Amino acid sequence: MRGNLLGKSSRTRKPSARIAQKANEPAAQFRLGSVVATVWRDGQSYSTVLAKTFPERDDHMHTDRLDSDDLLNAAKCLEQAERFVAAQLGRPPRR
Repeated sequence: MRGNLLGKSSRTRKPSARIAQKANEPAAQFRLGSVVATVWRDGQSYSTVLAKTFPERDDHMHTDRLDSDDLLNAAKCLEQAERFVAAQLGRPPRR
């Protein structure tokens, strides 16, 4: 999960999506602020990893620990991940 830290975002911004082109890359990534939901494909199933990125020295680090300010962004990223997986599996997203 490499990428640039996008800083704080407004609550009205939609998560940005990146859809993979290569087999060894994630199927998709959804980023909002510093929160990233990465969708991985394993045969016919999918799994999602939720992480937060933060700068450290000259690199970006990842953690699974979210602050209270990250929770809404995490929910929105996970919702986008769920919609992506549902579309890949040919079923409607859950409500």
